[in-house]
Amino acid sequence: MASLSGTLPDGFVADSSLLVGISSGLPLARRFAPILKFGVANAAIMAETFAVIERRSGIKPDVVEQTFLTLGLRIEPFTIGMARQITYLKAVDQKRENEQLQAGIQPEDVKTLSLGDLCCLSQAYCLDIPVVTGDMHWFSLIRHGLSVDLYDFRDRSVTP
Repeated sequence: MASLSGTLPDGFVADSSLLVGISSGLPLARRFAPILKFGVANAAIMAETFAVIERRSGIKPDVVEQTFLTLGLRIEPFTIGMARQITYLKAVDQKRENEQLQAGIQPEDVKTLSLGDLCCLSQAYCLDIPVVTGDMHWFSLIRHGLSVDLYDFRDRSVTP
């Protein structure tokens, strides 16, 4: 699909990078806090979010969860339908990995999708809604067939 700018539509998947950014007080992420009521995240996204926030600031997962629920974020289970999309996403990621290796990037420096990334993108694919993320390397997946719309929360042209 595309890397998008402009006004974010109602309904989006909130990536862990956005949630961590909001929790950390990043101004470009915090501007999305008022519209989290239109956002959704699955349990795998939240697991990644909990781990990062607890590691960085010591805030326990139950407090993080309650904070995001209070802001209106919907937290849903990771489903078998989402799991089925992982093979498609891994194939797209493999194309990008091959491109990086062919460009001479050392294997240890190649960017690939984490399990949390895959779970986030698969939810967006299944729900047919965009993702709001700060993971810049995801945008290179578009030219390899990623069919999920992406918004970068750091892009000032994106209006929450």
